[in-house]
Amino acid sequence: MKSAYILPIAFLLLVSCSKKDTADLSVKDANPPLTLKEHWFDYQSELKRVYLDDQVATYLAPDMDTTLSLTFYNNFSSRLWKYTKEKYGDFGDDQRLRVTMHDGEYLSGGGFYGTLSTYRSSTCDYKNLVVVSSTMWKDSAIMSAVLAHEVGHIVEFSSMQRSGSPTFKLWGDSKLMDLFIYDVYLGLGLQQLADDSYSQSVVSAVAYPRPNTYWFRDWWYPIYMKYGKTALLVNYFKLLAANLSHEKDKQGFENYTEDVNLGEFIHFMSGAAGADLKEQAKIAFGWTMETEQQLINAKEDYPNVKY
Repeated sequence: MKSAYILPIAFLLLVSCSKKDTADLSVKDANPPLTLKEHWFDYQSELKRVYLDDQVATYLAPDMDTTLSLTFYNNFSSRLWKYTKEKYGDFGDDQRLRVTMHDGEYLSGGGFYGTLSTYRSSTCDYKNLVVVSSTMWKDSAIMSAVLAHEVGHIVEFSSMQRSGSPTFKLWGDSKLMDLFIYDVYLGLGLQQLADDSYSQSVVSAVAYPRPNTYWFRDWWYPIYMKYGKTALLVNYFKLLAANLSHEKDKQGFENYTEDVNLGEFIHFMSGAAGADLKEQAKIAFGWTMETEQQLINAKEDYPNVKY
């Protein structure tokens, strides 16, 4: 009934080896360096630290527009990371998030690109870090969503003392993030950004798990509003950590060894909500004999998930 957990391509990059495999993971970085030499992904810039507080350290690449005001981004990143830790728990000994900002040097055209690493990965020296390249930094509405999106992946791939995302194959790169971003905006009191995020997400349809699936409209938003808002997501990740199989890597981090199918996802989300979500799942995802059997099996395989 179970399938092996398959790491998404993006996450394979996060766990790839670097020169820092033997880093002392017990050392807390109380004073992030003033300069930083990138050696991850395709980035190789010399970065300069331009902001530091108890939550974040912000670094700029040489190609960044020095006339750009960073007040909004510094404040937003700091509040975003503090909110994330308050809701989803610990993310390693080093309590700061590193935010690295590039202009268009690493972009083949205009627009933006973001990626991340977590404290459980050697890729960025066991630091929680987001890397964003953009020619759109003057549009804070768009770029705040990009930053929140990448932080959401840090939660997805490393919350509750587990590495990996057993649900990535179901919700893909962005469907969880639609809700995470909306929740962050509400949590930080950014109502206009929350309203704009809602307007965009509610009309967004994808072809998985079936054509014309409206994840936010038919699944996330109804159950989020009815069953505890942020607590719904927190509970989901807690249930995954408590019930799915995992094993230690050479650094002692626990990694998921299985993913979840649609029936199991509905089962775990029902546990997180404390209510049977089958009828809502039918609206959102349709229903097949296969999904019905997956749900029956999930209840047998994970009897500790109650609702």
